[in-house]
Amino acid sequence: IKEIDINPLLVSEEQIIALAARVLLHDLSLQREQLPRPAIRPYPTELEEGAWLKDQSHVLLRPIRPEDEPAHKQFVLKVSDEDRYKRFFADVGELGHEELARMTQIDYDREMAFVAVGQDGPYNQQILGVVRAISNPDQSDAEFAILVRSDLKGLGLGKLMMEKIVRYARERGIGQLSGMTMPSNRGMINLAKRLGFQIDIQLEDGIVNMVLPCVDQGR
Repeated sequence: IKEIDINPLLVSEEQIIALAARVLLHDLSLQREQLPRPAIRPYPTELEEGAWLKDQSHVLLRPIRPEDEPAHKQFVLKVSDEDRYKRFFADVGELGHEELARMTQIDYDREMAFVAVGQDGPYNQQILGVVRAISNPDQSDAEFAILVRSDLKGLGLGKLMMEKIVRYARERGIGQLSGMTMPSNRGMINLAKRLGFQIDIQLEDGIVNMVLPCVDQGR
């Protein structure tokens, strides 16, 4: 799409009415590299990939989509209160539409969230875990967070998802991934160590900082 013109557009408290609209397309003979960069990055299909858990369950690792909101709500309900507290650093009840919309309707240029979606068995088409990273404007740092269904621990899902977000950060040229957890979250701390993260435990503040350089800082 090269241009969209809606004129006139009538807006009232109850409704919005477009009385006339015109859409102008780019020349179809243009190659993709000749087209201007979209204002909103399209869904990155190329980042989808399949994987297998330790119990041989098949999952699809893919970017989150707006239509994932109902499945994401059910996913959070499968996470224990303790695990939600470790993720959000607060007691989190049932998430409402606004919170879920912020989690599922993302700007793929500044933020990425990968979900693991079951492909077979009892978990078919269910969200089993989510890992996200939000970068600062110059991409020198991206803050990550991960959450896995509490009943699926020990299947290697956390490792798969962390490796996915690390690969993404390196491919995007993000300087480093940084995250924060609690000293009691030994599983996350040990996983971060195995993946090469630098661990800084601050017992007085009750936090653990995790940092992984992704690109040469001299670039």
